[in-house]
Amino acid sequence: MESNIRELIAQCKKGQPKAQQQFYAQCYKLVYNTCLRLLNHTAEAEDAMQETFIKVFEKLDQQNTEESNFFAWLKRIAINTCLDKLRQKRMSLFPLDEKMAGLMSNPIVREEDLTLKVQQVKSAIMSLSDGYRVMLSLILLEGFDYEEVSEVLKITPSAARTQYSRGRQKLLAALSGKIINE
Repeated sequence: MESNIRELIAQCKKGQPKAQQQFYAQCYKLVYNTCLRLLNHTAEAEDAMQETFIKVFEKLDQQNTEESNFFAWLKRIAINTCLDKLRQKRMSLFPLDEKMAGLMSNPIVREEDLTLKVQQVKSAIMSLSDGYRVMLSLILLEGFDYEEVSEVLKITPSAARTQYSRGRQKLLAALSGKIINE
């Protein structure tokens, strides 16, 4: 972590508004982009971003910036804030049994046949239902593994793998122009 961020965090811990504004200015894009990927709605992402910073400033004195990865902590708060918002909208992430997992093992579209630009992939991810978009965003864009996703979403790791697999199939179908009924 850069020393100027450490200094800003130290000043923020003391409750200095100017330091909070500077910290916000340096970190808001990271938080906003994470929120937008998960919520797929600019106004909701902006609300989640604001809530994230409120939580960060409230809990900052509890965070040891020297020993832990501060930005991972910041992103985790943003992700949890977004998941809370999605839960409020009654997002349903349902555990699937192993029989359904077996049905999804044969890919509809071969990945190597897809040559798409990054923007097309992001657009396709954003067109998916909340559950699939969240799952793919956490794994593909945020770099979470199945264990971390299962902890965050309060599902089993096998359910996370299954939902990721189904979401991936939906994504591949969307990218190839095919529609799979949900």
